[in-house]
Amino acid sequence: MNRRNTRAPAPASGAGGCTCTPAWPALTALIDDTPYTVTPAPSHSPASALYLARCTGCGTPYLGPWKRLVVPPSQAA
Repeated sequence: MNRRNTRAPAPASGAGGCTCTPAWPALTALIDDTPYTVTPAPSHSPASALYLARCTGCGTPYLGPWKRLVVPPSQAA
């Protein structure tokens, strides 16, 4: 039987990982020179398969799966 692992892998980079307290306070991905706020996800999205998210505090790469947050039209710039 083929089972999918739905648990997200540990989002660490190298030996140290995020140095913020608390760890991973917010994530941002730069997609085509535009920053997007992203959040951890149980599996990769098309964007997280192609682009790298980073901690907004210390800049450590987030290697786990993520998805873009949808901004309601009333809050869009």
